[in-house]
Amino acid sequence: MTISRINSMRLTGLATGLDTDSIIKNTLSIERMRIDVVSQKKQVAEWKRDQYREVTNLLRGIKSEYMDVLKPSTNMLSQSNYKKYTASTVDSATGQTSTLVSVSGTVNAMSGSHSVKVLQRASAAQAQSTENVTQELISTRDMNLSSAKLKGKSITLTLDGVTKEITFDADYSTTDDLITGGGDPAKKGLQKLINEAFGADKIEVLQVGTDDKIKFSTVSGATKLSIYSGSSETKDATSILRITPGTSNRINIYDSLENIVPKMKTAWKFDENDKLKFTINNKTFEFDRTTSLSNMMSTINGDETANVTMRYDETTDHFVIASKETGAAGAIIINEEDPGYNFVSAISVNNVIPNSGDVDGVTYGKDAKALIDEQEITRSTNSLSVNDLTYTLLRDPKDTEVDTIQNVTVDLDVDGIYENIQKFVEKYNEMITTINNRLSEKYDRNYVPLTDEQKEAMSEKEIENWEEQAKTGLLRNDAILEKIVMDMRRALFDPIEGVNINLTSIGITTGVYTEKGKLNIDETKLKNAIQNDSDAVMNLFSQKSSSEPAYYRTLSQEQREIRYDEEGLFQRLYDIIEDNISTFSDSGGRKGVLLEKAGIQADRSYTNNMIYNEILGYEKRMDLMWDNYYSKEDSLYKKYANLETAMNQLNNQTNSLLAQLGMGS
Repeated sequence: MTISRINSMRLTGLATGLDTDSIIKNTLSIERMRIDVVSQKKQVAEWKRDQYREVTNLLRGIKSEYMDVLKPSTNMLSQSNYKKYTASTVDSATGQTSTLVSVSGTVNAMSGSHSVKVLQRASAAQAQSTENVTQELISTRDMNLSSAKLKGKSITLTLDGVTKEITFDADYSTTDDLITGGGDPAKKGLQKLINEAFGADKIEVLQVGTDDKIKFSTVSGATKLSIYSGSSETKDATSILRITPGTSNRINIYDSLENIVPKMKTAWKFDENDKLKFTINNKTFEFDRTTSLSNMMSTINGDETANVTMRYDETTDHFVIASKETGAAGAIIINEEDPGYNFVSAISVNNVIPNSGDVDGVTYGKDAKALIDEQEITRSTNSLSVNDLTYTLLRDPKDTEVDTIQNVTVDLDVDGIYENIQKFVEKYNEMITTINNRLSEKYDRNYVPLTDEQKEAMSEKEIENWEEQAKTGLLRNDAILEKIVMDMRRALFDPIEGVNINLTSIGITTGVYTEKGKLNIDETKLKNAIQNDSDAVMNLFSQKSSSEPAYYRTLSQEQREIRYDEEGLFQRLYDIIEDNISTFSDSGGRKGVLLEKAGIQADRSYTNNMIYNEILGYEKRMDLMWDNYYSKEDSLYKKYANLETAMNQLNNQTNSLLAQLGMGS
């Protein structure tokens, strides 16, 4: 609203008594109606755009679910979905489903029976530490027993996640007294106190040689032991025992490499640049001293060149390095540029070099071996592909004490193939029904988009109901949607070169005329066709054009026609979908028809399409109309303001004249 309008409105009716706002509003009502008409056209265009995009998303959904190479189980363009096989494997001795081997078939497999005897599963090469790598849990120096009082003081032990506080019941002046109580029945000794807390035969307390040092060891399956201070500073006994609080018989993989060094039996060293450097299978690794052991192992495990996994086994206190690949050729070779840095010695592992004889801590990889139809087959992995069947060895006979023939029966998976086709038909019918509903909706001219004034007089529910009715019929008899439906119906029933069957002959037909192209399936007839002529069914749906095997937006019309005649039904549907929703441009620079018309999010067409330009045109037109409207409105307000001024002057003159004539009030 301009300043002149505001000032004029403040003068409304003071002298003339006129309702200036109402007069001007009525005077400009025709202008406002013209603006509302353009605004309604803009709203209709936006609704049409949204409905076109709904159809685009329907087609994208079909493509994503049934025409995506990343979803092989439902990709109807793939021949493998029409030659799926089920394989049952039974142990000949027990008659039960085999636990030793499973079998699957490729598209070229054949139904039939086979025999399998698992001789050996493939395994990976592995090297593990030949001894514990962490220092034993021992006093750092001779204990201070003779001059200290232990009674009432305590230490805290954590064994495999269980924490107990051990409080000394006496002052022990010698190591023998401390460990066993020195034979005095009145003194329990630390060993008895620990046994009472954790149970016998879990933690063993020993004197180290003839020194006044104490050693804590785990036994009988117990593994990780850590020692901490007592519950308070005055009660803490770790300083008397010469034990550093937090000491453990296992390393913490989340510690830095630098902090782990003093805990190792054999310490590795960092080079002059504070780096730990070594090579695994010709891949050189370099780590800062501040890197955690966990991050170091994660980096190694993620490297494709080294092709190994490294882990620290807390139970055994060993490092384990295993090849990621199975087979007898697997090798694990660790080198250091300067052996003086001792990383290999610190983790106590030997290199794995195939056929090198017995080596401590080394397990050589093995190839998989099986007798398949009485022929011995050897592979480096546990998946053995033979004559288009894949035999997966699940367990090793030596681990199961099963050494029998496994009988394999391979059959075409008729139900699985049928189910895929049925689900696609259901989705196709949903899409066709939705598009046909848009094409047949009646348009009611009495329901046009509401103006702002009309909405102000209605409830939200009334507005919702009105707009729902106003949106119907906007795509009635739409040429683009009609072409999509007709192209798909034609594509499904036009003959295919080299294929002697069609949908009707395998039990898939269109229903009555009112169903407008929906497909119906005769289950028995389709399953019989799959069972008896699976190759023909496969070609009917998924055959590729030999002349133009791939869809390109730049194909000429002649190339498109050749491709159409030679390709299977799902290939044709794929082409039709791409013609309408492709984000790639053809030789004329045009994207898919629906995108050229209405665009789609996350693509340049979102603001570069016919309806967008139409909406933009309406917005520009409305801007000009509003400018004209406000210009006329300002002009009228100025005129009425001048009238008001004139009337005030006239009234003042009249009152002055009457006063001079003595006729004033």
